[in-house]
Amino acid sequence: MKQTISELNESELDWIAKQLELAAKIVRSYSPEDSGKPISLAALDRAFHSWTGNGGCGNYQRGDQRRGDKFWPDFDGGSRSALGGRYR
Repeated sequence: MKQTISELNESELDWIAKQLELAAKIVRSYSPEDSGKPISLAALDRAFHSWTGNGGCGNYQRGDQRRGDKFWPDFDGGSRSALGGRYR
């Protein structure tokens, strides 16, 4: 079977834009020195380091520490567990 690659459709472009918007919010919250600059892997790495450096619990919902859950901030209407679950 021959592989074909097509242009991204509108839905896929919208998904990418949403992911970049959420990444910018994470950087603003956890790496303010990178805020206002183009998103980079280094900025995302610094934001992730900052998030994990404070135990994964900042100004958002605390996970069940007995299970070791950590939650990403509620940037898009629901917290996401580091284990992949979604909570509302």
